[in-house]
Amino acid sequence: MQLYLIRHAQSENNVIMDANIKDYQDAQGLKIYESHRFADAPLSRRGFKQADMLGKFLAGATRSPDKDTYRDRFNFNDFNFTHLLVSPMIRTLDTAKSIVDRVNLKPVVWDKLHEQGGVWNIDRTNGQRVGFPGATPDYIRMNYPDFTVPVTMNPNGWWNQPYEEPETCYKRSGDVLDLLIREHGKTDHRIAVVTHSYFINCIFYQLFNLSAVNREFLFVLNNVSVSRIDFVKQRRILVYQNRTDFLPPNLIT
Repeated sequence: MQLYLIRHAQSENNVIMDANIKDYQDAQGLKIYESHRFADAPLSRRGFKQADMLGKFLAGATRSPDKDTYRDRFNFNDFNFTHLLVSPMIRTLDTAKSIVDRVNLKPVVWDKLHEQGGVWNIDRTNGQRVGFPGATPDYIRMNYPDFTVPVTMNPNGWWNQPYEEPETCYKRSGDVLDLLIREHGKTDHRIAVVTHSYFINCIFYQLFNLSAVNREFLFVLNNVSVSRIDFVKQRRILVYQNRTDFLPPNLIT
């Protein structure tokens, strides 16, 4: 199995975060960000441009004389995904749409791929983080007709839960990884997953037995970056991480 972890394009929340948070320890900046953020942020104008370039890149990889696709470590020949799995958050759906428009592959919306926290915002009456419903199946089917929506999705909104703590996200990432390995680990499938920064970090924590406590380890993941892990027998090979070489400098965020 080749697993491709793709972060969504820049969202409006990313724009607000970049404008207000100086670093991961900036408590005041975080407070400002949380008071202005969207519960389920759309892509920014720059994000839509990034998503378009991602789709072109994944669909039109430069051809190489080397036809040994197994050893095509930088995907010079192609990506040739066999499966496309997508988080149900608006920013990931819109990012994946740029891929779907260019490849003959029907994506599957999987709610286990959402970002840590779920769909949430600040209750301004008490300052607490509260959950919101999220997109409904009808909304997703109407706006993303090429996407497969599971029949088990809550008709009132896929989230409809309280805020998810980081520890729960870490456990969820392990469940997702175990399921992918169980179903695809011994195959030559190429699985593309359009998801989120912290969730991808949790996948890496699980893969490489790293501590998730206090975010001691952080993998930098730019918007629309692609990271590839190969599963060969008992080995887990990080082929590349945070790949953005298809973007011009002004679109790297």
